[in-house]
Amino acid sequence: MKPQRLEIEGETFKDLREKFNYILNLALNRMHRMGINEGTVTAKVDIETEEVDEGDGTAWRPSFKCEVAVRLPLKGKIAAGVPNGLKMVRDPKSDGFIIATEQYTFLDMLEEQKNEGSE
Repeated sequence: MKPQRLEIEGETFKDLREKFNYILNLALNRMHRMGINEGTVTAKVDIETEEVDEGDGTAWRPSFKCEVAVRLPLKGKIAAGVPNGLKMVRDPKSDGFIIATEQYTFLDMLEEQKNEGSE
């Protein structure tokens, strides 16, 4: 293999450049489609080296782990509601709260507890 300068434009990082271009275009298309005005595309390169003795001197064996990520703000919202007229009461059994409906009221709960205590 012919010696080559280690730089982002070199053959070593060809895959990273291709993936960056793909993610960049994906992000731009999605931004256009969703009406988003800003986003972030990040390229990250983790580097580890191992020193090796080549006999005629010391060299380093590099390891590059590359990652390309995109972050776009999610625009939109979904509304949800809860029925009006609910009553919340304390449940002594669970020491929490329950929703009392017209069919099941706080008085029903007290009656159940009274009956359980007499069994």
